[in-house]
Amino acid sequence: MMHEDVKREFYYYRPQGANPNDKLPLVLAFHAGKATAKGIDRTCGNITKLADQKKFSVVFTQGMEQHWNDSRPDMVKRYYDDVGLVKKIIDLLASDGLLDSNRVYAIGMSNGGFFSQYLGIKIPDKIAAVASVVASVPESFQKLSINKPFPIMMILGSQDTLVPFKGGDIGGKLFPHKRGKCIPAKDAVDFWLKKNNNTAKPVVKELPNKDKNDGCQVTVSTYGDSDDDNQFVYVEIEGGGHTYPSGMQWLPKSFIGPVCRDFNANELAWEFFSKHKLK
Repeated sequence: MMHEDVKREFYYYRPQGANPNDKLPLVLAFHAGKATAKGIDRTCGNITKLADQKKFSVVFTQGMEQHWNDSRPDMVKRYYDDVGLVKKIIDLLASDGLLDSNRVYAIGMSNGGFFSQYLGIKIPDKIAAVASVVASVPESFQKLSINKPFPIMMILGSQDTLVPFKGGDIGGKLFPHKRGKCIPAKDAVDFWLKKNNNTAKPVVKELPNKDKNDGCQVTVSTYGDSDDDNQFVYVEIEGGGHTYPSGMQWLPKSFIGPVCRDFNANELAWEFFSKHKLK
């Protein structure tokens, strides 16, 4: 696809066994920085397998310079209109009769997680809900106006070495050049509750510790009901690293921390997505 006079690339996955005439829900899955659209399915727990089971389609888009313009300064040499690109992809698939336009969702890891949140902020009329994995709130978001609440799930690990759980420079020692700063996890929760006008008290539950060897314990805090357009779900992984739950250990634990095996991030996100649609 040409966008801004630049050739852009995306992959569309339609689940096995889907009726050719069905307009399916769509999950936009965004890779991390320095990663690729081709690699995200393997890195992030095989979302296409879940798509076959639950009958939703998936789009994997390739970021320019392997990054997304998620509002953080100094991220890329040129600030590509990635939001406009995603909007164009959604409109294209809708015009081809391939998707349910009221059920389009965004999920991403790291830079892809920041970008998923950014999409919710910029085009809430296109995105029904967002899941952000190992991506807190960047300081740059504090300058943005959010005109419409939207459902959001945030999954963070307490031992994340690249997006510090307690806030600070994004990238850590592994990627020391400027990537902006993020606010502490507890402040990120407050940020979204405030921006979404969500005053609900959380319903908190601990997930079963299915893998005794991953060093993780998961707590899920749900603010609001599934029929609320401002529902916020915060998933805290005590001991979790800069990794995708039930995904790949893409670098050694000493660099990025462990992968949590107590739950599958795609399954939890889809459970959340499936309860929301544009009104």
